[in-house]
Amino acid sequence: MMRREVHALSAVIVGAALLLGACHAEEEPPRAPSASTHQAPPSALPLLLSVAVCPEVESRVLSLVTGDDGIVDAFALVKRCTARPGEGEVALGGDAWVWVGVDRDLGAVRVRQFVHASLHAELTLGVRATYANDHLELTLTPKPGARASIEPVGALDVSPLNWAGLLAVELAPAAGTSLEWVAKRRLRTETEAALAAAIGKPLVYAYDARHGEAGGAGRTVPRVRVVPRGTALLGPYPEAETAPDLHLRVESGGRVAARAVCRSHAERLLENDRRGDVVDTLDWAIVSGDAHPALAVPPCPWLLAMRALDEQGAIVATEVRARRGDATARERGHRWIALDTLDVVDGDLPVDLRLIVATDVFRRSLVPAAKQRLPAVLELSADEEVAIRAVRPGREGEAATVVGRARLPLNELRDVDAVVDVEAVDGSKRIARVHVRARVREAP
Repeated sequence: MMRREVHALSAVIVGAALLLGACHAEEEPPRAPSASTHQAPPSALPLLLSVAVCPEVESRVLSLVTGDDGIVDAFALVKRCTARPGEGEVALGGDAWVWVGVDRDLGAVRVRQFVHASLHAELTLGVRATYANDHLELTLTPKPGARASIEPVGALDVSPLNWAGLLAVELAPAAGTSLEWVAKRRLRTETEAALAAAIGKPLVYAYDARHGEAGGAGRTVPRVRVVPRGTALLGPYPEAETAPDLHLRVESGGRVAARAVCRSHAERLLENDRRGDVVDTLDWAIVSGDAHPALAVPPCPWLLAMRALDEQGAIVATEVRARRGDATARERGHRWIALDTLDVVDGDLPVDLRLIVATDVFRRSLVPAAKQRLPAVLELSADEEVAIRAVRPGREGEAATVVGRARLPLNELRDVDAVVDVEAVDGSKRIARVHVRARVREAP
């Protein structure tokens, strides 16, 4: 899927613009007449959009631009979409989960994180198509009366900037409110005002029949805002056998962690983010400055996930040269795991080591057994594996060190009853042996 910049927070608008990009391989439009520009018959366009747009965008992650700086700072996962054709127009409605990278001051407090919200939008788009210089241009013009509302959800971390902000944090509960609620209300008011202004702007989408390419006019390498406590997502990109040419340039700020993930994996990252749970980036690529990280590409249509590793966040210029193909293909290798037993065998661990079983969104201790909370049911994408790590805790203020690791044999759709060796990371010795019993089934 081609990269795009959209000046709106409405996933429904973007869905209409995505239509030609998704369907361009099915049928080439009629050859343009001799005149350089010709008005195309518009009657079929509203019907075409109303039939195809919702299946194309539902359950898809879309990247958006909300400000005038051209920085991708918002993302949407479309959960419901409706479309109704009219005379030269299409009425669209829908609901989505959205998350916005916020790095700003709100009075005496600062918000620097991804803020999650639910979005409902209703609007009518005027549809017009023209042929110009051997390519088709589709113009979608929002009409008056568009409505968009958001409701922030999840935890909001507000930091006082001065003594007044600190005092407000302490006194807000006594006044029957909280600073978090006040900040959420202000963010909602400001974002809805920005939406009202943004959805009044027309979208122009181009299709080049000679090369079979589609995309927004004036496309550039997206610059993405990546802030703490959340995940920035770009894509989707088609499944590939080889890694794409990926170029990340951290323009400002600290380090970011990057990984290619299947869509179901991305949704679990979002669930952790909304709950405020930890996401483990130990197996992600760490990027700073100008880099070409070599990411393991999963056997599925995938998204590029990025997370900030430092409190100040980052602005990242992102260029992905992925092969063409179907980015909407069904995900393969998606599976359910019933993890029943994890036991350390052949002796005791050294007292300064811990054994942990983990993915980036799941974590359990093996020792002591009382903390295992087994049996457990996991959902794994094709790109996910469950690792056992031998970890030595760091001193106060220091990060823990992984001294050994092993992979659990959970890729086959079968029952597992095996003993796994946890080897030192330098390959020098075996640290522990773990008995694992699990059931693996294909997920629907």
